[in-house]
Amino acid sequence: MADSPPPCPTGETGPAPTTPPWLLGAQAPSPPDRPSADACPVCLCDMSPEAGGPESLFDWPRCHHQLHLGCLAHLVTNVSGLHCPACRAAWDPQAIPAFLAECQRQGVTPPPPAPEHDTTSAEHRAATAPPPPQHVLPLCCPRLMLARPDRASHDSAWEELPDRNMEWAPTLNRATGSWTAEWLCMRCNSSFDESHPLCQGISHPPVCPIHGQRTLAVDLREGSRGWACCRGRPLQVLPCETARIPLPPPAVPDQTVNLAAPPQALEVWFHQGPPPLDTSLPPTHSWFFVPLLHAAARRLEPGAERSWATSERFGRVWHQALHRLQHAGPVQPDSLVRALDALQQCATADGRAPPPAEANLSQSLAQEAARLPSSTVVHFVWAWQRLTLPGGYIPASAQEALLQCFLGAEAASSLLRGIEAPFAPAPVAAGPDQPRDSSSDSSSSSSSSSSSRDAQEVAPAPPSSLPQPPAPTPAHPTAFSDALHGARLQAALASLDPFPAEAVLELPCHIIRTPPPFCKGQLRQALHCSLRLIREVTGPAPTPDTLASDTVQRAWKLWLFLPRMLLFRPGQCPKIPKAQLLDRFTSFFRGEWAPLLRDAQRLASVSASRDPHADPTPQQRADRAVQLAHLGELSAARQALTAEPLAPATDATLQHLIDPARRPPEPYQPLPPDLLQFQPESPAVLDRSALLANLRRARKAAAPGPSGYTAEMLRVLLDDAECSACFADVCSLLASAHLPEPVAAAVALGRLVAIRKPSGGTRGLVIGDLLRRLVARTLAQQFSEPIALACSPHQYALSTRAGAEALIHSLQARSEADPQLTVVSVDVSAAYDTVSRQSMLEALRDTPSLSPLFPFARLWYARESAYVWTAGPQSHRIAQAEGGEQGDPLMPAMFSLGFGPALRDLQADLRPGEHALAYLDDAYILASPARAIELYHRQEHYAFARAHLRLNPSKTRLWNAAGVAPAGVLELAPGGEVWVGNPALPAAQRGIVALGAPIGTPEFVAAHLCALLARHAGFLNALPGLQDTQVAWLLLSHCAAPRAQYVLRTLPPPLTRAFAARHDAMVSSCLDTILSADAAVGLPDLAVARAQLPLRHGGLGLRSAARHAPAAYWASWADAIRPVLHRDRDFATTLVAALQSGESVPASLESLRDARASLAAVGYEPPAWPQLLDADPPASAEDEPQLDLTRGWQRLAARAVDDFCHRALLRELDPSSIALLESQAGPFAARVLTARPTSPELTLDSPSSGCLFSVA
Repeated sequence: MADSPPPCPTGETGPAPTTPPWLLGAQAPSPPDRPSADACPVCLCDMSPEAGGPESLFDWPRCHHQLHLGCLAHLVTNVSGLHCPACRAAWDPQAIPAFLAECQRQGVTPPPPAPEHDTTSAEHRAATAPPPPQHVLPLCCPRLMLARPDRASHDSAWEELPDRNMEWAPTLNRATGSWTAEWLCMRCNSSFDESHPLCQGISHPPVCPIHGQRTLAVDLREGSRGWACCRGRPLQVLPCETARIPLPPPAVPDQTVNLAAPPQALEVWFHQGPPPLDTSLPPTHSWFFVPLLHAAARRLEPGAERSWATSERFGRVWHQALHRLQHAGPVQPDSLVRALDALQQCATADGRAPPPAEANLSQSLAQEAARLPSSTVVHFVWAWQRLTLPGGYIPASAQEALLQCFLGAEAASSLLRGIEAPFAPAPVAAGPDQPRDSSSDSSSSSSSSSSSRDAQEVAPAPPSSLPQPPAPTPAHPTAFSDALHGARLQAALASLDPFPAEAVLELPCHIIRTPPPFCKGQLRQALHCSLRLIREVTGPAPTPDTLASDTVQRAWKLWLFLPRMLLFRPGQCPKIPKAQLLDRFTSFFRGEWAPLLRDAQRLASVSASRDPHADPTPQQRADRAVQLAHLGELSAARQALTAEPLAPATDATLQHLIDPARRPPEPYQPLPPDLLQFQPESPAVLDRSALLANLRRARKAAAPGPSGYTAEMLRVLLDDAECSACFADVCSLLASAHLPEPVAAAVALGRLVAIRKPSGGTRGLVIGDLLRRLVARTLAQQFSEPIALACSPHQYALSTRAGAEALIHSLQARSEADPQLTVVSVDVSAAYDTVSRQSMLEALRDTPSLSPLFPFARLWYARESAYVWTAGPQSHRIAQAEGGEQGDPLMPAMFSLGFGPALRDLQADLRPGEHALAYLDDAYILASPARAIELYHRQEHYAFARAHLRLNPSKTRLWNAAGVAPAGVLELAPGGEVWVGNPALPAAQRGIVALGAPIGTPEFVAAHLCALLARHAGFLNALPGLQDTQVAWLLLSHCAAPRAQYVLRTLPPPLTRAFAARHDAMVSSCLDTILSADAAVGLPDLAVARAQLPLRHGGLGLRSAARHAPAAYWASWADAIRPVLHRDRDFATTLVAALQSGESVPASLESLRDARASLAAVGYEPPAWPQLLDADPPASAEDEPQLDLTRGWQRLAARAVDDFCHRALLRELDPSSIALLESQAGPFAARVLTARPTSPELTLDSPSSGCLFSVA
């Protein structure tokens, strides 16, 4: 930094160094290779706390990063929108007085602003787009209006407007700085300028006696022109009679002119008509292709175009080719450049070097394409303008490049054959019956060969023998039933025979999980075609022979392979170009399924740029959380911040996943023949409305199974009633197990994900096929009541929302009523992975109300399961012959049914006062100390005999409040901490954790809650670092603040008082940090009170855990009393009687009485306990429409607490604050604070978000 003024000595003042010249030029020095960690983030020079003057230190407001005061003076003077150079924290305008005071104290004078440097050229600044001329009015297609935004993907949602004016779009010539007049049609992409044939041969405009000089109106759709009276900007036609202008006669080519030679002077190519019938055609084809390309750009003289269209010899092929070109989709400019360059190289290699004018087109086109932004696509008119020479001639290589890129190589060759056939032109779209290979070549206008598929970005539309893609979105195939028997479709289906379904799905494949909006219509069409094919070839009542047919298997293969064929991507590329994606859909509808599948398999070996098994950095976690929140998945966003990472891709992880003790590779015994051959009296009838509802609310951004299907893909079917019905029909086939055996093996395939357990070890989660998961979830919902009845009275996990709390309260009340009652917490080793499949299937078969589920369950659990675990570039196939899948929605019910006989056997051995309770695989035995170990061993025996489940003695825990050691407890697990009621243990270790709730000494409960607060703090501390205020606020209000509710509902308020207060303080501190308020002082008490009010009272809805603890605890008992009643009527009635009486009760029930009394004190009168045994919470006028009243009593109790807090706060506020608070209140108040940023309209930038919170 030799050009900078020398630094001031310590304690010496001076002005901030002026901006040195090298900062304004290209000679700016590079920063040092290894700057110090304490360097100034602006000048990268070391900082010293003792320095003064310009080198004194100043803390950036909000983030408190330090930098030189002189460097900050340059930033404040010259930079708008200041952000911290170290962390990009915004500058606080309120810090200006402190900054100026520090400059005055250090004697630093802010430098003058640096001179402005405009990098644009003078020619560019002088060139201003001219207004549209008033003497011509081009008309084309009517503009469109979106009349029904809710159905934007349907044609019926759009209505035409009377306005047909083309858009004024002049182009700037950068070399001369001049503008060229041009108009564009925003609907069909046609362009118009004054060189258009309709503008030729025009005399001086006439004068209207009323409106003055008339305007030339040109209608490109009709090919007509006339004089009209117009006025205004944009021009509007006045109600005055229009005078039509006759069109010039079509040009007839001179018989002595060589049609193959390009004219050099006259622009006869814009008037070129068809040759006479008796004329021999020249060897090259410019006489046809050049007028065709001009007509596609709407530049051919209308009379000449009519002559071509009515030609007896060429009319049919002309009409088909012109229609294809005018409706061709956009292509990537690079593909056009590559095609033109390849064609010119082929011509040179054949000894036909192109002339200079033609050779220069390749270079000029490449330069034009390089100026475009990345991922830009271009329409036909753009390419036509740049490949047409002065005079209207299009060279041969340019002709072929345009035809290949916008028609496709196959259609271009077919077009060539059509014009060469004297009087029998072939259809343009004709193609071979068999799907062609993607590397096939073809030729069009010249004798040179075309390039390969790389030159074909948008292929032609599908032939009529296949279902046509939708026009924008109608999902119904064109003549699909007829196409089903067509040779082309049969050949396409047969091309899938070399691809075994299960082997293909085992290969890893990166899929675009959320289809782009521009291809959702085509995706819906493809999905519908596949689903309809399955439905039609299978029939309503398929026989085994039908299911074994090749046609049915091929139809299912098409469904399973469809995401890979259409939406595969390279591992390191999250997106692919639009034109390339649309080209896949075109190839799909052409029946080219095998090439698409081979392309997907070829790219499957490309690994991702980042190892998915590597521990994510905090920034990666934050980015993922923000991404999920913008999809509306707040719960998944929280998990992204707090969940354990994936297990490492090591041999140790693989060995853990294939451990035979945890995932048996062989069956315990063969399934009995009668079990394999059993058929229920009536099959399961799938609830279609529930199925579609499950699809509609399926989680976004969820990982796909081996087939690659995601909820975002399948949700496109919900926009069309026929598609939804077809999807439900196919799901019904799956629910009744009507699918071929090879397809069932492929659908049963799962993707295994190894996740680290918080306590150590690895848990393998199976991600199955989405179609199977949706059907399983729907069936589990349909049969929830019979399943719960079959597992009653021991299981608390099924068919109730309050099951976990009912079990916890039962343990609390029983253990407090009898201090010697011993609670045995039983741990089942790898319960889901080792439970006997025979036990689960037999339970389904032997329960008449559940037997319709048997075929669906047998489809997966009467075979060896296969899972694929991917570790980097390698995939491992893992077999499992017993147990279920952790991730199968039906597995909780299946496990409970399989484990049920063991619990019933134990129940038969129990004496009065002894109980067995279970929540899935978490089992609890309550017995006297003398009987606890004996019952544990009986449970161990029954679990293995009935379900082949093994108990883990080292993880078993026994506890009672009296500290009486159970007989034989030391022999249960020598050296293990099994007996946790030992009085010799510290008080903070005497207790058990049941379903996440601590039960034991007050010190044990406090220690558990302290550890829980530490986990909550980790989540809260991560929110301010998201750099998205809206997302941070939503996670705070929807995820972080309510995390205390489970503790408040399951533990008495006296035990949670300190926890609740600390939780409230942490939430308020996080809110303070998110809003960038003064962290040193914190939010005032009144501001915190306002933030804790509900939104309807003008607050932020961050309810106080301390204030709401009594309401939560009472509501939990009110919700749990009915599940307890259904499982143990005597215990429930005893509880109700004790609560109703004034007698002494255990501590937890006494706290329940106090909670009920506190609710009465705030104005809510809870129902009597006997009424809660058979009453649902009543509806309220303030409830949301269609509220599910079975969700519980807490909303009513909490609302009463909110109203009481609101009244109390109003007494503390002054009138102006009350007015502000009331202005924010109301039934629909603050809805903006709950909006999820799922679309640009609902997304708020961070500065705007901060302005919405009025609490101070």
